[in-house]
Amino acid sequence: MKNLNELRTLTEKGKYTNIWNKVKNIKGVTNQEKDMISNMDPSYLGQVIKALAPMFEEVTEDLSEARIPMYKPTKFDGKEFDKKKEVKNIKNMIKALHKVAKMQDDFQYTAETGYTKGGNPNDIYNSLVECEQALYSYMNGVERGQWDGTIDMDRD
Repeated sequence: MKNLNELRTLTEKGKYTNIWNKVKNIKGVTNQEKDMISNMDPSYLGQVIKALAPMFEEVTEDLSEARIPMYKPTKFDGKEFDKKKEVKNIKNMIKALHKVAKMQDDFQYTAETGYTKGGNPNDIYNSLVECEQALYSYMNGVERGQWDGTIDMDRD
C-alpha cells in the first residue's frame, strides 16, 4: 500500500489546475467532489456540461427593474414654477422616506448594526437621513423663492 504522500502526488498529477481553480471556491461541494471534477479531462467535462444544461433553466433578470430609474427630462420646461405643488411633492417624498426607514426597522439587522462582511445596514439609514436633509434643504430654497419664475432647463 502506498503512503499518503505518494497518493497525494498521484492525485495532484492528474488534476487540471485551471478547472480546480474554478471549482475550489464553490460552496456546498466537498473537496473530494472538487478533486473528482478537476481530474476530468476538460474536453469531456465540457460535453458533460452541455448534456446537463437542459436540466437547469436559465435565470436571467433585468437589473434595470431592480434599480432606481434614471430621472426623466421635466415636462414643465418653459412653464411657471408652482411653489405650493413643489412643497407638496417634497413633503410626500419625506413621508415616503419615513416609511422606508420604518421598513428597515423590520430587518433582522437594523440600522443600529455597524459594518459587516455583507454590507452595512447603518449605511442605509445614513443615506435615508442624507436624502431627507437634501429634501428639507430644497424645500427651504423653494419656500424662500430661489426657484421662482419660468422653468428653464437650458438644455443646449
